[in-house]
Amino acid sequence: MEKQWPENWAKHKEFVSGKGRVIDHGGLSVDNLDETVARLKAEGVTVMGKPERFRKTRQRSIMIEGPDHLAIQLVEGHGQKD
Repeated sequence: MEKQWPENWAKHKEFVSGKGRVIDHGGLSVDNLDETVARLKAEGVTVMGKPERFRKTRQRSIMIEGPDHLAIQLVEGHGQKD
């Protein structure tokens, strides 16, 4: 596959974080956050911080770093209210 505008990409030698840009992360839903985080850590995935609870819900989330430095938010709880 050919890159579009190769002159724009010539100076880039590695991926950089999208943190602070218009779209700075993606999100995925998981059934069990603790088990998922433990498995990902064992596989060498970078975990960014600790699980946090969304206010007045059962949802918890944590950020991990994807292979291209994109932050990925893992969310458990599917919006259930307390």
